Amino acid sequence: DVAHRTHVDATAESKASAARTNAHWKEGKGTRGGSRWRERRKQHVDRRMWMALRGAARRHGFGKGRKGIATAHALRRGCMVEFLKGDRKWDLVVLDKPDGKKNWFGTDRNGIIFSIRPQQIAFTVPGDGYNVEDIGKVLSQSTQNRDPELLRVAWEILQEEGKDASVEDIEKMMFSTSSPATKYATHRILSEDVVYFKRKIKKGNAVFEPRKPGQVHKQLEEVEMAKRRAEEEKKRMKAFEAAMKEAILLPREQKPKPEEWRDKDLHGRLEALESMALNVGPAAGPGEERELAEDTLQRMGYEMSNDGAHLLLADIGLWGAYEIPELRRKETFGLGIKSFKEHIQKAAEELIVSTPPDVDQSRRMDLTNMKVLTIDDESTTEIDDGLGFEDLGNGRSRVWVHIADPTRWVHMDTVLEQEARRRSSTLYLPTGSIPMFPRVLSDGPLSLRAGQKCCAFSIGVVVAEDGSIESYDMVPSFISPRYRLTYDDADELLSEQSAMEPELTAIAQVAESRRAYRTRNGAVDITLPETNVKVKNGFREDAEIEVFPLYIDSPSRKLVAELMILAGEVTALAGTEAGIALPYRGQPTPDLPPMEDLLMLPEGPCREIAKRSRMTRSVQSYNGAIRHASLGLAGYCQVSSPIRRYGDMLVHYQMKAYLRGTNAPFNEEELAQVMDYVGSAARESQLLQREVDSFWIAEFFRRQPRDRAYKALLLRWLREDSMLASVLVEEFGIETAVRMKNGHPLGEHISVGVSEANPRAGRLFFEEL
Repeated sequence: DVAHRTHVDATAESKASAARTNAHWKEGKGTRGGSRWRERRKQHVDRRMWMALRGAARRHGFGKGRKGIATAHALRRGCMVEFLKGDRKWDLVVLDKPDGKKNWFGTDRNGIIFSIRPQQIAFTVPGDGYNVEDIGKVLSQSTQNRDPELLRVAWEILQEEGKDASVEDIEKMMFSTSSPATKYATHRILSEDVVYFKRKIKKGNAVFEPRKPGQVHKQLEEVEMAKRRAEEEKKRMKAFEAAMKEAILLPREQKPKPEEWRDKDLHGRLEALESMALNVGPAAGPGEERELAEDTLQRMGYEMSNDGAHLLLADIGLWGAYEIPELRRKETFGLGIKSFKEHIQKAAEELIVSTPPDVDQSRRMDLTNMKVLTIDDESTTEIDDGLGFEDLGNGRSRVWVHIADPTRWVHMDTVLEQEARRRSSTLYLPTGSIPMFPRVLSDGPLSLRAGQKCCAFSIGVVVAEDGSIESYDMVPSFISPRYRLTYDDADELLSEQSAMEPELTAIAQVAESRRAYRTRNGAVDITLPETNVKVKNGFREDAEIEVFPLYIDSPSRKLVAELMILAGEVTALAGTEAGIALPYRGQPTPDLPPMEDLLMLPEGPCREIAKRSRMTRSVQSYNGAIRHASLGLAGYCQVSSPIRRYGDMLVHYQMKAYLRGTNAPFNEEELAQVMDYVGSAARESQLLQREVDSFWIAEFFRRQPRDRAYKALLLRWLREDSMLASVLVEEFGIETAVRMKNGHPLGEHISVGVSEANPRAGRLFFEEL
C-alpha cells in the first residue's frame, strides 16, 4: 500500500537493500520504533533485510540512536506531539500529565488516552497550552497547506546551494508565513518524502540533505514503479475478490477445487486466512499476516474473527463444508496424517512387488488346514486377528489366536516402520479410518484375508477346566482364513448354536470359562455404552450423520475380547519367563464401593458409573509382568492389533527375535524411550479423535429441532448443592453434565433439551426441560 511508504534511502552504496526495504514498506509491511524493530527481528526476518531496515530507520531518526525531536523541546502539559501508535500509524495527541519518570499520557482528538514513550515522539508542534479541540484545527490547516510540489522547489534551491536545511529552513522556502500548522505540514511532507531529501541527525537535531539530481531521478523512477506495482496489485486484488464472490454464490459441487485456489494470484492471502481460522501460524496473533487476513475478510464483508475466516474459506470451496479445525491444523501446520508422503507410499508399493525375505520362513508352522474365522465390524478393512479351534481328544482342546504378522513385511528402521511409529495407531474417525500403514499394505498382505495364505503370529492355548492356562505355544505360522464374519453374523450363529460352525460354539465355551476365571480373580466388568458416530459424504453440505450407542456386550464381541485378553496374558507370561523387555500393562487394585452400597444404587448404568469412578490408572513395566487388577490377571501385554497399534507391533519384534534365538531389538531402557514417544503420539491421536467426534455430534444436534426433547437417565450428582448432575442420554449413549432445575433420585428418567450446539468449538450442552 503506497500510503504506508516511509523514509528509505536509496543511496548508491545501499541501492539493493534500500530497494528491498522500499518494496517491503510499500506493501504495508514496514514498522518503525524500537519495540517494533525488535518484534520483526524476533520473527526471524532475513538478516540482510533486518540490517537494511535498521540502517534506514537510524538514518531517519527512528529506533536506536534517534534523538532531538522529543528532547529538544521539553515535554510538558499542553504540548501537541506526533507519535507512532502500535498499529504503525502516526497520530497527534495533546500531553496531559506524566506517566512515571519518562512517559506521558496524551489524548487524541477522539478522546483516546495513550501512554507515550519519548522514543515514540516524532515531532512537537510549536507552541503550548493546546487542548484536544486544537488537534483537528492543526490537522485541517496542515492538510490544506500540504503541497508536495513546493518541496521540489525547495530542493532545487537547496541543491544548488549544496547545504543541509532544518524543518524551519524548508518551511520558509515553502510558505510565505510561519505557523504551527505550516511547520507540521512541512514535517509531514518531509516524513513522506522518499525522493528529494535524506534526513540526518546533527547535534541532536534533524536536518535534511538534498539528494543529487541523479539520485532524485532514480528515486522518481522507483516511485513510478511502485505506483505501477500498486495499480497491478489493485487489479489482481479486484480480480481475486470477484473470483471469491463468484465462488461464494456457486453450489458446493461447482466451486473451484482447492488446488485451483492455490494456483491463483494472491494465494498468500488464503494462507493467512487459513492460519487465522486455525489459530496457528503467522496469522494467529498480531502482525502482517493477521492484518492481511483481516483485510481480506473486511473486503469480502465477513466478520474479522477466526470463525469469519473459517466461514469464508468454506464458502469459496477451499475448505470443505464441514472442516474440522483440529484435523486441518494437523495437516496444515503439523505432520500430515490424512495421506502418506510420496516416498512412503512408493516404499509400500515396492514392498508388494519385491517381497522382502522372510527370516522366519523355516520356522513357520503350517496351519493352513485349520479352520480360521475372522470376526470384525462390517466397516473394518484391517483384519489383524482370527480364531481357530483344535480338538486334542480326550476332552482336551486348544484355542488359537492368529494375529497378523506385519513385521514379516516391515523391518526395523525402514521408512514404513518409522512412519508407523510416528502415527502410533490407526485413527478411527466418523468419516472413516486413517491407517497406520498405507492401505495398499494394511488392507492387503498385512491383513488376514479370507481365502488367502497369510503369514501370522499364532498363539495356541490349552485352557484348563477352571479357565486357567494349562499350556501355550507361540509360533510364526501360515494360515488360510476360511471366511470373514461380522459381529452380527457371529451373534446369529452363536444364538442358534449352529451345527455349521461347531468351532465357533466351542471357542465361545472356552471364552466363557475364561471370563468366569477372571471374575473369580477380581476382574471388574463395567458395562456402559460408547457413543458411536458415522458420517457419510462428510465433505458435502448434506452429509449424513448417525449417532448411536455401542454396547460391548454382544456374545460375539465378548468372545473376541476374551480371546484377545487371553493372548495378552500368554504374551506377558512368555515374555516374563524369557526375560524380554515388553510394554507390560498393569493396574493397581481399585477401591470399589462396598457391595451393600452398590446394591443401594439402581441397577444398570448408575452402578456401573459408581464402579468406574473408583478405578485406578493403568501403569506400565518393561522388565516383567505386573498384576492387572481390572482384568483379574497376573500379567497382560497388548499384542493382538499390530496393524493398527504400533505398541503391539513392537511386541512382535521383541517376541519373534526371542523365538528365533536372536537378541531383541530393544532393552528395557530403549523400549521405555520408544514407548514414551509412541504413548505421547497415541494420546494426541486419541485427543484428535475425541475432538472430531465432538464436532460431528454437535453438528448432529445442531440440525435437530430446537424444541426437541430427549430422555436422559440421572446417573449421579456431581455437585448436588449446585444442582449439577451427570446424565446419560440413552438414545445416543451420550454422558454429559446438566444443571438440574429440580431434585431427582438417581436412576430417574428426565427430559433434556439442547441449550447449545457449536460444532466448530466442539461444544454441546443440554439443559433440563
